[in-house]
Amino acid sequence: MIKQQVSSKLIHVRVIVTLVSVIVFALGFAVVAVNAQGSEQQALGGAVKLLSEKLSITIQIIDSYTAEPTTFEDSGFGCPAEGETVVQGAIEGYKFTVVYQGVSYDIRTNGDGSEGRICELPVQPIVVGLATYRTTEYSLAYPETWNVVDRTTDVYFGPGALPACANPGMLMAALGRVSDKTADVLLDEYEKTLTGTALDPKRISVRSIGRSSTYQTKCTDGSVRLARVTAFVAFGRGFRLVQFAPLAQFPAWADLYMQILDRFSPSTQSVTSGGESFTLPAQSPLASIAHVFAGNIYVGSLTDMPGTPITSGGTTEQAFSDPVMSPDGGRVAFVSEQEQAIYVADTKGNGSPFKVADKLNETYYTNYAPVWSPDGSEVAYVSNFGLFAAKADGSGTRHIASLDSGTCEGIEHDPAQLLVYELVRGEWLFWGTDAIYAESNCGGDRILRIDPTSGDVVELYRFFPDETYLLTQASADGKSVLGIRNGNIAVLSLTEGKVLTDLAVSDALDVKWSADGTTLYYSTRTQKTALTLDDDADAERGGAVFHSWPFESWIYNTTVHQINLNTGIDSVIFEKDGMGIVDIQPAPDGSGVLFSFVQDDSALVEAFKANVSDSDLKRAFPQVLLYWLPLPAGEAQLVAITQQVSWGPAGSALGPTPTGGYTIPPNRRTFTPTPNVIQVTATPSAAPITATPTLSAVTPVPIRQALPTNTPRP
Repeated sequence: MIKQQVSSKLIHVRVIVTLVSVIVFALGFAVVAVNAQGSEQQALGGAVKLLSEKLSITIQIIDSYTAEPTTFEDSGFGCPAEGETVVQGAIEGYKFTVVYQGVSYDIRTNGDGSEGRICELPVQPIVVGLATYRTTEYSLAYPETWNVVDRTTDVYFGPGALPACANPGMLMAALGRVSDKTADVLLDEYEKTLTGTALDPKRISVRSIGRSSTYQTKCTDGSVRLARVTAFVAFGRGFRLVQFAPLAQFPAWADLYMQILDRFSPSTQSVTSGGESFTLPAQSPLASIAHVFAGNIYVGSLTDMPGTPITSGGTTEQAFSDPVMSPDGGRVAFVSEQEQAIYVADTKGNGSPFKVADKLNETYYTNYAPVWSPDGSEVAYVSNFGLFAAKADGSGTRHIASLDSGTCEGIEHDPAQLLVYELVRGEWLFWGTDAIYAESNCGGDRILRIDPTSGDVVELYRFFPDETYLLTQASADGKSVLGIRNGNIAVLSLTEGKVLTDLAVSDALDVKWSADGTTLYYSTRTQKTALTLDDDADAERGGAVFHSWPFESWIYNTTVHQINLNTGIDSVIFEKDGMGIVDIQPAPDGSGVLFSFVQDDSALVEAFKANVSDSDLKRAFPQVLLYWLPLPAGEAQLVAITQQVSWGPAGSALGPTPTGGYTIPPNRRTFTPTPNVIQVTATPSAAPITATPTLSAVTPVPIRQALPTNTPRP
């Protein structure tokens, strides 16, 4: 039985078909011969023939159709052309809505389809699901019913196996290294390859990495095609995406094409990774991950890194920061450093991020990340020498308590060490079930217990003059806090204000509990090789790069350890030379652990010695590499160059798409509004049909039953 999509508003629809044989008619398209009750199938064949003539192609398959038996009053079939003389008289026939390649057509015919016409329909935006195509260089969304063909020089996405004048489609090309070229320069170069046409001078920006324009061109069959070409530049690499459709169809695809542009993501493999390849795991904990990638907030899973952008427009100089997942995993709070404001965004695509607190100004303590209340109704933050809470729905803020101020001593000039300091926060903030706890290491060397309702502040613990403390994680019951005390691992009671456990280790940098509290993961580092730049002839240039001269740094032997708290066994589970390993994040389901490896300055020092260009020198700066280590036994995999990672709770990740990642609803909007899109408003009118040969034997037209594609991971 041929599946048909039938409108609930139809007056009468009759479809009874029996498979007989496969034949090819003089119409030029393959059909399935059937015994049809009535003349609906004959009329449908005539409607498809009209559409084939309009599009100057041979249609072999349609997506779907609806049919409404109708009595037309005259030969104009209810939509006469301007200036047409119609003949009065009842004509028994059908109103068809035929969907071909995602576009709906209003086609009216007489009873046997020998006469009819195509009426103009208002442009309806295409709404289809998106799958994700991934290479080692980029990730690109595309309509899930389209085919993907790698043609070596580019990749074709479209309904057929090859581009066709009557079909929409996309061509994606990775251009490789483009030196210091901008996206506009790449568009200019592309324009020179066009014959007999030029790009629209009005160009729009696509996030902070792309520029886009449109142009019209003649297809090989003489029909007019409209195309949007977009050039991206990221991490010194160029990309070009051309999206096209017949002129009349393009407005229907325009919104979806812009969604695809918004979701384009350069692969993390395009960034310096110390020669190590990236590997996305085949499986991921069903927990979402929020992180800062290339200055923007992303939410994804291990199989879809970097995931979906929540913000756009961020840079390393003006980055969004401090993403923190809500207790239920449905929202993420983050900081706009440029605005000095806190935003909350839904992680499942329901609306745009909205501001919940602003006017943080220069007194916002970036060493404190925002924290959620246990019920997810508020977000606490430290600003203006005080502790505040913002309603998560954006309805207002409240002052909870005043905090003493203080200055953290020292300014770090070592680029690699600075990354470590940025990820190892100087202060710790935690909202428990009964109180808010704040560490004031730089402003008083103590831990405070704050009543979130009354604002009463109690000093819980004061550090001794010879103590150094880094608090990292509260226990699941909120009664204690894990941290590093004088280089050793310590557990401090949040009810009694005293040290409960003190484990001697070798200069720990970070430490975290496993989800079930039975295991500790901690990192250490040991000096291995000194890095020194001290030539007086390089003093001026070196001072501009390092903000200090001479420059001194170290390569460390860094490790990640695992301590089984039941047996006391301490095992090294990862080892690599660099600057340090911080921001350890065990998975909520216990299946593995994420950690951030900070590269040392060796590549930067070598690039400086070689006197490379400024752009190449920037690429040599140390990066933060995110590793995933499957447990109980597995090898660490480099999954992304990103930082400030925050897990959502178990079960917070969306289900996998056919490509292993996940798809967001088409109404996803990121933080930076998308510029207005150049829309095509003029649609050529259908030419009046004056004579149509009678169809002697018309059989039902096959209907597309498309399934999502399954793009293999490279």
